[in-house]
Amino acid sequence: LVFDRDPHEQRTALGQGTYGKVYVAHDRYTWKKFAVKEIPMRNPVFTDVLENEIKILSTLSHRNIVTYYGSAIDRTKKQPVFQIIMEYVDGGSLSQHLAKFGQFQEPVIRNYTRQLLEGLQYLHENHILHRDIKSANILVNSRG
Repeated sequence: LVFDRDPHEQRTALGQGTYGKVYVAHDRYTWKKFAVKEIPMRNPVFTDVLENEIKILSTLSHRNIVTYYGSAIDRTKKQPVFQIIMEYVDGGSLSQHLAKFGQFQEPVIRNYTRQLLEGLQYLHENHILHRDIKSANILVNSRG
């Protein structure tokens, strides 16, 4: 993956998390979109936590869990930034959908619940606990 690093390019922010921001990026050659989570590297203990997260993400492969593509360190900034490159999900979060559309119909709720439980079951079968399940962290693609 080769990303454009034009400092004048306006980056589209997808969200703000506890540790950093998530942006849309595209591969320079294929123009495929990716989500890039950028986390400032503040201390060595935090770096260990990130390395553990990367180790876990790199082992996962499930249709209801975003795909991990790689990681990098951007040292072009004043403070180095750790980047986690993941699948771009084009529909936004469940909380955004709730804000936009209001209450869901029961078939829609059943569909989202089934997909969420399938992903959680996969994680639990692999001895992984999510620990931050909330509507802002549940992503929905354009197909639902």
